[in-house]
Amino acid sequence: MKKLKLLSAIFLLAVIASCSKNSVKPNTPGKKDSTTTTGVTVNGGPGVYAVGHDASKVNPGNLSRFATLWKNGKAYRLSDGNFNATGNSVYADDKDVYVAGFETNSAGIKVAKLWVNGVGTNLTDGKYEAVASSVFVYNGKVYVAGYEVSDYDASGGFYKSVARLWINKVASTLNGGALASSVYIYKNDVYVTGSTYEANAVIWKNGVLTALNGSGAQDYPPTSIFVAQDHVYVTGQGYPTGSLDAKWFLKLDSVGKAYLKTGNFINGSYVYGFPYHIAVVWKDGKADNPVIGDNYQALTYASAVFVSGGDVYIAGGNQIGVATLWKNGVNTDLTAYTSPSLAYSVYVNGSDVYVSGMGTNANGKRVATIWKNGVATNIGSSDNDASTPGQIGGGVANSVFVVQ
Repeated sequence: MKKLKLLSAIFLLAVIASCSKNSVKPNTPGKKDSTTTTGVTVNGGPGVYAVGHDASKVNPGNLSRFATLWKNGKAYRLSDGNFNATGNSVYADDKDVYVAGFETNSAGIKVAKLWVNGVGTNLTDGKYEAVASSVFVYNGKVYVAGYEVSDYDASGGFYKSVARLWINKVASTLNGGALASSVYIYKNDVYVTGSTYEANAVIWKNGVLTALNGSGAQDYPPTSIFVAQDHVYVTGQGYPTGSLDAKWFLKLDSVGKAYLKTGNFINGSYVYGFPYHIAVVWKDGKADNPVIGDNYQALTYASAVFVSGGDVYIAGGNQIGVATLWKNGVNTDLTAYTSPSLAYSVYVNGSDVYVSGMGTNANGKRVATIWKNGVATNIGSSDNDASTPGQIGGGVANSVFVVQ
């Protein structure tokens, strides 16, 4: 499970410090529809969809994570809060809306789950941990990618997982896979990206495994896959190849309180000794460093990719908590260092660019947020600021999808 823990760690590192930056305006919370509906069928059709979770108190002493679907800013709770749950991916069409995610059971084990129009179905039996990471619908078939823990490796001392692809809720195992993070269908071909125990970043095309290469010593599973004009794009994290010079160092202005030095990220009296990982985009199985533009910075992450009209959009950010959108290698910060944020998903509809993730509202709470053309709208609510050690974090929108 080492690789699975690393996947979670990528995003936990993203809000490490809050710094000031004069050249970027703080995120201004937008208006939101505060109505939340639970247990009501949600149909597809035109609109902006997002999924993730809100963290709310089910009683004065119990903070719970509710799997939540937002349609045009209105929240629909997919879970009742008795057990923690989240939605990881959303796909919608004219009639239906599909959500992939997980919900923990009474034993505290994550169960992979698919919600269709608000009605949930367990994809696994709950004996071992399992998560549904991505959903895609094509020609009447529903594809879900994720992972399931299969057994305990006594020699290695850890639980071993397998990469799963569910088609219409029937599970299959991807050859050699430990994790499947994203699925995409293009011209009847099924593309899945994930990792194996031998290679940290791979693609399965119709079940045939190919390892990604060229990004240095990768140590993180990839995060998303997109296919356009016969080209395959995959996002993830890797290490820079060659010597580390000034361009790999995180650039902050004179009032910044955090900096990178000799492999350690220093914020006040705290020193974090994590590596120089950088956002990586593989195109047709190959990656260059730097991949996103010439002004590359160390300690960045890439969460999602979308290609439209020949332009490549990447959602991600850096590890001091600044959500970022790259377009053809040019980065735009979506918030300031004073407003910690995360970007997890991107969707382009015509001239409009939507990014979903986590932002900070006027009360300092971490809430699900959608940026449309760079303007933030806080769609979620949260009873926690995500900075209290040992507590459930605030709300987040893990995925965004638009039906015209």
